[in-house]
Amino acid sequence: MNKYKFTKKTISMIMASHMLISPLVLDPTIAFAAGHDRTEISMKTELETSSITFGELSAIVRVESDEASSTSPNNLSVTYSPPEGETEYNDAYVQELKITIENGTFTGTVPEGLEGSVSFSADKTSFKLLSNSKPIDFALEYEAKATNKNIVFTFEYSGTYTTTEGNEMEMLPKQGDEPLTLEVPVIDSELEAAKESGVETISNLKNLSEEEKSNFINDITSASTVDAIDDIVDEAQALDDTNLQNAKDSANEQISDMEYLNETEKSGFIDSVSSTTTISEINDILEAAKNQNTENQNNEELEIAKGGATDSVNNLNNLSESDKNDYINQINNASSVEDIDELVNNAMNKDNQVLSDTKSLAEDEIEALLNLTDEQKKDFISQVDSVTKASDIDNILTLAHDTDSANLHNSKTNAINQIHNLENISLKEKDAYIDEINESHRITDIDLIIAHAVAADADDLEAFRQTAIDTLNSFTHISDEDKAAFLDSITSATSIDVIRMELANALNQEKLATVQEARANAKDKVSNLEYLTDDEKNNFNSQLDTALTVNDITDILDAATEQNKENQTAAELEKYRTTAIETVNNLQNLLEEDQDMFIDWINNAQSIVGITDALAQARAVDADRLTDAKNIALGVIGGFDNLSDERKNHYTDLVNNSSSSDEITDILNEATEENTEAAVTLGDLNSDGYINILDISLLKLYLLNGEIPEEVNQDKFKRSADFNEDGLINILDLSALTQYVQNS
Repeated sequence: MNKYKFTKKTISMIMASHMLISPLVLDPTIAFAAGHDRTEISMKTELETSSITFGELSAIVRVESDEASSTSPNNLSVTYSPPEGETEYNDAYVQELKITIENGTFTGTVPEGLEGSVSFSADKTSFKLLSNSKPIDFALEYEAKATNKNIVFTFEYSGTYTTTEGNEMEMLPKQGDEPLTLEVPVIDSELEAAKESGVETISNLKNLSEEEKSNFINDITSASTVDAIDDIVDEAQALDDTNLQNAKDSANEQISDMEYLNETEKSGFIDSVSSTTTISEINDILEAAKNQNTENQNNEELEIAKGGATDSVNNLNNLSESDKNDYINQINNASSVEDIDELVNNAMNKDNQVLSDTKSLAEDEIEALLNLTDEQKKDFISQVDSVTKASDIDNILTLAHDTDSANLHNSKTNAINQIHNLENISLKEKDAYIDEINESHRITDIDLIIAHAVAADADDLEAFRQTAIDTLNSFTHISDEDKAAFLDSITSATSIDVIRMELANALNQEKLATVQEARANAKDKVSNLEYLTDDEKNNFNSQLDTALTVNDITDILDAATEQNKENQTAAELEKYRTTAIETVNNLQNLLEEDQDMFIDWINNAQSIVGITDALAQARAVDADRLTDAKNIALGVIGGFDNLSDERKNHYTDLVNNSSSSDEITDILNEATEENTEAAVTLGDLNSDGYINILDISLLKLYLLNGEIPEEVNQDKFKRSADFNEDGLINILDLSALTQYVQNS
């Protein structure tokens, strides 16, 4: 049996008899033939409102109402017409159309005047058309017997006609063809309403996956009873609740395991998870918890690094307190572990440089000591090289100076003892020699005095000459040329007095050269004292120019060094003050009056500690201002209705990572502009400013194959397509949009 099942609301059927003419073929087509004549019965799924005649005879059968219902009768309209006008054939013919019904019953009665042409019963109705008949136009009412299967109509056609030659011909179907059938679905209104309600309920469940929703909806579509649908809905709701609870349990477990969240933060996130009703909200909360955990971790690692770096700087032995405070302030302001590592390396390099410079100065100072032996100088310099703290060098220098003084003292004591032991000079001469010894500051000078005294005591020209020569050779500051001249004079002298005079002249020249060398060395050191002003350097150099002894030069150099230290302390305070003011000016979140107040505080501070306190307060106020700006911006962004969660999270991350109020203002302006541009009008899918049939067509296309035109903004399309704002795009939105357009 050939069956055609139509699902559109209006179904038309056309039946025609053709006499030697080409048939009008509609899709699909069933053809019957007898000899050279043919009869066609055609169906199509479009509404037909006028009768159509094909050749001699025609029949139109049309289902007038919506799909068959189990609760109300429906109409099957039949129009059966004879030919119009004259033909070349004999007018004598008989045609009959029989319509039987399965799973249904014909109801009603035959209208008056059609009793001879229509044979009517509950399960079969016949239409007979003779050559002298009038057209038949008859509406058959029917209703379904059962709701679990379709109504089936069977159409059987038969007839005879007489040719012009007087031959009677039968109009029979072609051998082997079967009667045409038409199936009409039977709808259980209560069941369909339950299905529609069930599908809507499941579509609105927020915690089912798309696959789970699809499976439940498919089960509802194939369900045959309302009770079965109720069971499916109950099962879906139970799974929705289970999915939600499982998501909550999983999220709470993950949050509890986040080691960098404090208990207050964990409790807050867990409370938020417990009070939410959708998995998507849980995912947002979980993502926020992860971000907070990561931020806390970074902050903790940064604080640990800052603490370790501060300890490292404090443990450096050779930096001044000013330098340490400067590095520690920079460390406290650092925003990354890498920056902190670099600052610590810089501090260590400067610490090493200070130690190296201090060692170099100490070694020069040891070399300048006049009464140390070469072995002693070597030993003290070796001790200086081995220290790691600049402060330890002071102890070594003190010991070196003490040793130098002790050597001089011992030399004086020994020399005086030698003078006392001389037997051939007077007490007055001894006292004179002893006075010279006591006024001497160099062992070499004392040795010369002893030589004079011994020579005088011996009163031996050659012995005195040799002693004088030995003494002359010990001089290290007169030139070789002068030394040679003195040696010639002493060698050719014929009296001790001449030798004594020449040796005294050499001694005076040696002393003068020693003072000049000491003066030159002292001037070099004064010129290298970086914290002395030019006027101060000139003053100390003038004092050195008039100094007559090494002791005087040493005293002047000590005074210059002390003044340099005082100047250094003052300079470091001003440097720290300048750095602190620059830091305050660079704090981007302070108000202008804040900056003025803290700068006044810093300018009036008389110590590094006072400046540090002002700077710490400035940073605290700056941080508070930044926190306030972030909280305000995050509140505004959270209230933007037209931004997706992804875009809100994007701007939230930018705000949280920002370090200035101005930057936060720019971010907020950008988010505001995007929120304004993202605003959509529900139903205006193509964003052309109108809600009309074009938007309905776009929504139909999307529901059929998920297609969105390339020229249309994807995000705006989806948000405007959710016409009923239930979070889903489905047939309910299409229905609501269509109704809105029709009523507009």
